[in-house]
Amino acid sequence: MDFDDEEIGEVSEAWLVSYADMMTLLACFFILMIAFANFDPVGFTTKAQKFSNAFKGTYKSSDAKLKRITEEISRHPKLKKLLKISLKETELLVTFSSSILYANGESKLKDDMLPFVDTFVEIVRAQAKTYRIMVEGHTSSYEGRKIGIKNLWALSSERASHIANRFEYFGYQPKKIVVIGKGESAHLYVEVDKKGNVIPEGARQNQTVLIRILEPKKEVKKVKFGFGIFFND
Repeated sequence: MDFDDEEIGEVSEAWLVSYADMMTLLACFFILMIAFANFDPVGFTTKAQKFSNAFKGTYKSSDAKLKRITEEISRHPKLKKLLKISLKETELLVTFSSSILYANGESKLKDDMLPFVDTFVEIVRAQAKTYRIMVEGHTSSYEGRKIGIKNLWALSSERASHIANRFEYFGYQPKKIVVIGKGESAHLYVEVDKKGNVIPEGARQNQTVLIRILEPKKEVKKVKFGFGIFFND
């Protein structure tokens, strides 16, 4: 069968359509790879939700657990009065007043406060057992002068450590807990006015323990792709 030049040209160029389709798909693939390369929790959540909606999936944001913790605490008649809660994206910040938890100059939890701290820890554990816990201890310079304590670094660290111990007691792995003692180095409130007079309310609020509940870090696994090349999973 003989083909004229025009028919031969049409047959020889037919592969270009498939080739163009393949290149388009490859371009889309690499664009997606670049989009996800710079990991941003907020951006990732937004992208995941869009993909889920596109494929009619059911995506649950990771901060849903933190919202449930907030709801559980708000329903507890005593806890909601003892602490303050602030939810920011993928972090839950809980503030306990040291003046309520500890006697002046003391680092051991008050006996009547221990049950409430344990109740709080249990609520967190029930919803976010794999999450990371960061405990920050803060003191006021006024407290140090009043009691005669010079090493406020140690006092703030010991107070934070007692809270961390309760998380460990209820099953948290020590590697997921971080304790920080900031002493009087990072005042959260003004405790001295322009004349140098102590502001009692500010000093009292600076005696605090901050607990940050953070998303767990994703464990990166090496996957062998072939030819001795490994990629992070």
